[in-house]
Amino acid sequence: MAGDSVRFEDVLTQLEQKRQALEKKQTETDRLYQQREEDARKAREFRTQMERARDNARSRGEADARRILRDAKSAADQTMNELAELRRKQAQADAAQNLNEAQAAIRRGLNEAEEKLRSREFEPEPIPKPSRPIQKGDQVEIPGVKTPAEVVSVGKDGSLQLQAGRMKMTVKADEVRLIEEAQRKKSAPVRSNPDRQLLRPAATSELDIRGMESIEAESVVETFLSAAVMGRLETVTIIHGKGTGVLRKAVHELLRRNKAVKSFRLGVYGEGESGVTVVTMK
Repeated sequence: MAGDSVRFEDVLTQLEQKRQALEKKQTETDRLYQQREEDARKAREFRTQMERARDNARSRGEADARRILRDAKSAADQTMNELAELRRKQAQADAAQNLNEAQAAIRRGLNEAEEKLRSREFEPEPIPKPSRPIQKGDQVEIPGVKTPAEVVSVGKDGSLQLQAGRMKMTVKADEVRLIEEAQRKKSAPVRSNPDRQLLRPAATSELDIRGMESIEAESVVETFLSAAVMGRLETVTIIHGKGTGVLRKAVHELLRRNKAVKSFRLGVYGEGESGVTVVTMK
């Protein structure tokens, strides 16, 4: 009888131990589930914060936009670290898939915010209206190139034929800036070698056409390439963005037709990858 009593107590002890183990396992499961819910909530809040940051970036100044982007990146890194830790602890496959989707959504939001910020940084400089109609013999500049050229004739449609050294090109009057008489006297070129003076390379060799229509972009790129030839630039970069690829295709077709282009390629890592095209001039 004493032996039966001992065995019965052993059974009760084992049952109690199993019950405690199950409660501990249930507690751990509940904790992981609550942690997953909390991290998912943080991801949703961060997505909302990203959307709000993109909206604010459109109306705030450049400094505010950069600060918002920097804070967003910091929050993104922190959130992704927390999500990575949760993924390591979770044993279920569906939890890992949800975490991957959350990370992808965060990265998409960051890319969109960065794209918006770049668009603000590369807004083209407005062309001031001349004080008088441009005439034959005037000196003009193509915005973004700062290479002076002389107007050799004015067409009936208002188009201008320019010459810089041996190079000639035709542009619209609203695509160039008139060098006023006072400015010409202040920065008169040295006449000992005028061809060399006019063909001096510009300070910039980069053109941003993101947001333009294909037809508008083609005219701008043609003018940019003509200026690159006048400035004797060996390599130039055209920023067209990734997007749907329509603008990139239009630029590449134009480059194939342009006789001044030796070759071109998409950017590599660090240059902008498929969002830019690097052009080598002849």
